[in-house]
Amino acid sequence: MKTNKELFLFDFDGLLVNTEEIYAQGWIHALKQEGKTISKNQLSKWCGQSSSATRQDFEQLFPEPGFYEKIYQKREEFIYCSLENGNLHLLPYAKEALSAIQKAHKKSRLVTGSKRKRVLDILRHFQIERFFDQIICDDDIHSSKPDPEGYLLGLKGFMRSEAIAFEDSTTGLLAAKRAGIEALQIPSPDYATLECVLEYLKK
Repeated sequence: MKTNKELFLFDFDGLLVNTEEIYAQGWIHALKQEGKTISKNQLSKWCGQSSSATRQDFEQLFPEPGFYEKIYQKREEFIYCSLENGNLHLLPYAKEALSAIQKAHKKSRLVTGSKRKRVLDILRHFQIERFFDQIICDDDIHSSKPDPEGYLLGLKGFMRSEAIAFEDSTTGLLAAKRAGIEALQIPSPDYATLECVLEYLKK
């Protein structure tokens, strides 16, 4: 029997694209240019965290006025260079899963804590924006994951029982569950398990 799920909700960073590792490298690169360092432990805490929450943490570590904006810009340049040189790439089965959902006449939506401009630029670079009928970013919400606000927005037009969410982080998984949505965690670096979306469509 085919799955009764009609709505497939996806996180972005670390699930569809390898941005989590690129983001970390970007922080290190940008801070090094200014003679600063940051611990791997701190960077790991930012994985799965929204842009707004990360900024709050950053400004506690480096409270100099205007320093966040300066480093953020250098980091963005690093991210876009990584996109162009191929270091930032789609993860295994990402495009195949989204295409299969579309062919099954079901909906895919994106729920991410990243900023809209970068998300759209990356989606368009890999030509996968067309698979999503709604894209919810940090710009669209007041409270980030693990708050369920983003997932509740993503449910519009569907019942909770019709939806399933896919996340790589525990924070995102908790957000989906708090929204009352069935959720599967696909933790890094076990990316290939996005293949489970294809298997889920066969149920």
